[in-house]
Amino acid sequence: MNIFIADRYDVIVVGAGHAGVEAALAAARIGCRTLLATLSMDNIAMMPCNPSVGGPAKGHLVRELDALGGEMGVNADKTCIQFRMLNTGKGPAVHALRCRSEVRLCFLLSFTYLSNKIMMLCVYLCVFFVCLCVSYVFCVSLDRWFGWR
Repeated sequence: MNIFIADRYDVIVVGAGHAGVEAALAAARIGCRTLLATLSMDNIAMMPCNPSVGGPAKGHLVRELDALGGEMGVNADKTCIQFRMLNTGKGPAVHALRCRSEVRLCFLLSFTYLSNKIMMLCVYLCVFFVCLCVSYVFCVSLDRWFGWR
């Protein structure tokens, strides 16, 4: 088995769902060389079952991400097809805004934003295992290496 160093990264994010996209963008924004690994480029920031952002729990998380410069709230605003206020029959403490987004447009906006981000590489690959040392990742074993940037 031949071992070679393909490249060195400060941050490697495995998985390009909403959390992976936000983590990779946060790392790239502070100047870290970032690798975002996903099994499928078609599943970046995918909303498979319920294309909604917001509600009592996720709405709180989206507001926190937005305050920290995240993209989920911005994407939700740009791709919204319906806004709805939930729990209006209850007190104002439990009112929650929910946005229903257009699924393909949300993917396209995330894909476009990621492809234009400096210090980030998004690749289509499978991560087999990660070797850890005391304070850093020693190596990451990959299946494929197809990327853009």
